[in-house]
Amino acid sequence: MLNSLFTGPVFEMARDQLLVIANHLSIPEDERDWLLYPKRAIVVTFPVRMEDNRTELFIGYRVQHHLALGPAKGGTRFAANIDIGEIAALAIWMSWKCALADLPFGGGKGGVAVDPRALRPKELENLSRRYMQEMIPFVGPRTDVMAPDMGTNEQVMAWFMDTYSMYQGVTVPEIVTGKPVGTGGTLGRREATGHGVAFLAFRALDALDIAPATATAIVQGFGNVGSHAAMGLAARGVPPGRIHAEIFAGLAAMTPGVVGAVTKTPHQPPLDLETGPLVSFARSGITAHWNPAVYQSMLELAEACDVPVRWACRTGVCHNCESGLVSGKIVYEPQPLDLPATGNLLICCSRPVGDVVVDL
Repeated sequence: MLNSLFTGPVFEMARDQLLVIANHLSIPEDERDWLLYPKRAIVVTFPVRMEDNRTELFIGYRVQHHLALGPAKGGTRFAANIDIGEIAALAIWMSWKCALADLPFGGGKGGVAVDPRALRPKELENLSRRYMQEMIPFVGPRTDVMAPDMGTNEQVMAWFMDTYSMYQGVTVPEIVTGKPVGTGGTLGRREATGHGVAFLAFRALDALDIAPATATAIVQGFGNVGSHAAMGLAARGVPPGRIHAEIFAGLAAMTPGVVGAVTKTPHQPPLDLETGPLVSFARSGITAHWNPAVYQSMLELAEACDVPVRWACRTGVCHNCESGLVSGKIVYEPQPLDLPATGNLLICCSRPVGDVVVDL
């Protein structure tokens, strides 16, 4: 039953990580499921009145992984492609992070399956308030504390706090973190995650003995985390001209996603064994042999040939790498959450079956 409820590539990733550590620590088999599966998983559907007077139904989630160390703590994301398996995996990772940092919280995570960019401001407020209203029986300062995540921000947290407080009859700022400073939020919270990324990147540079002045950084996404990560890298000595950001704005497939990167002419890959299926990048005029011992996906082959391609795996803005499949057959490893349109492929996780021609 549990295996059919919690599924998908993100949950499988968390499960595989747990199994590796469980084997390393010799955790008994009968204790592993208890460490993996959430204590509570809540799924709600709720109506929202739209500005054109339509009523649209949305599905929302909240997962509380473990409460042994304290109340659950974790973000709430608004993204079109989320499901209960992904939310559960994110809650698991929050449990691990809190435990490793010795924080008195368990892992929690929530979300609504919606593209927030498609909502008008009043619709976003209506959705945020109604989602919190549905969650009130299951959350609280001593049970589960919400926070911003992808697709949500300080304003959404303020709506969450206000909705919960109206139900309680008193102001309850501790129901959420990441709220505006004027309502009890913490200075520097908005910048903290991005600067944490920069801090860890510099720890890695030290370990690899790479000088910041010679490093090149590619920041995937340029929202709240990515923008402050880029600023943190620049403040620590990475030249601004060597910091590139990938943007996601529904641009055409032929538009390279890395802004500011040096344009390179597509070329044959460094190592072509001249055996195996042929992959032809039609617009770039490059044909190369597929070598599964070297490349995990056709994205890696495209990058080896400097073929312009936009990569966006697992950022919550999926299908940005969708491209036309002119001819041939492919398989997906891993299987994507949603398949592309007929006649297209996702370059990030596809492999050729025989010769293929791709519209790149």
